[in-house]
Amino acid sequence: MKNFCRHIICFPYIWLIITILFAASLFSLYGNWDIARLMIFGGVTLVVILLTWHPLNAVYGLMGTSGSISVFFVNLILFCFTFSGIYYWGFFKTAGISYDINQPHIDYEMFADSTNKRFWIADIWERPFWDSTIVRPLETETTYIYDSTGTTIVDTLYRATPERLYYQNIDFVTVLQNTALTFLMQEPTDLMATAVTYNAEYSGIGQTINKQKTEQLHWILLFQVLVGWIFFGVFISLLYNKFRYES
Repeated sequence: MKNFCRHIICFPYIWLIITILFAASLFSLYGNWDIARLMIFGGVTLVVILLTWHPLNAVYGLMGTSGSISVFFVNLILFCFTFSGIYYWGFFKTAGISYDINQPHIDYEMFADSTNKRFWIADIWERPFWDSTIVRPLETETTYIYDSTGTTIVDTLYRATPERLYYQNIDFVTVLQNTALTFLMQEPTDLMATAVTYNAEYSGIGQTINKQKTEQLHWILLFQVLVGWIFFGVFISLLYNKFRYES
């Protein structure tokens, strides 16, 4: 703990950014999305400033300066859980995902009433069996038939069949698995790619929160992929030094 505190004091910037993003996720969970959005933009801005002003401080803040592979894996696991918490409590806790359409769709407020925006320990280790089914409004299609002079003969009305979409809850374990895979592959998983794709057709009228959360999640995901890229580069460097000087 003493070494960890010394590490935070020497390299505070990257940990400050992580703290800001985690706090933003909690504000988002409790409905203070305007504050959360400002904090996310502030965190992303600090990332850009840090990488252009003190890039090595960011690297050492992530990895430390010991060059230990065990410390590397501890930091990787720590950041994996940290980003999972940011994603879950800031975006996925009240979200539902549907696979009943060609492109999966996420509604970030589908289970807002079911969760009451409270945190339960059981939400992490047990899959909540919340589900929801929505019915899209009936659509009317009008077909016009004309004669040779261009005069309308008859109007034919076709009433579309209502489409039922089943939305299932996204639990913390699923988010943790996808976060870890994103770190390892250095690219978004299918769930993350779906989460950062806004589909206005299935978002409904007035659900602008879906678009806002999609944009903010995209920025945080970019930051995570950048962190994973740094982790991968440092890991290759650590292995090279171990094999070169200790084998």
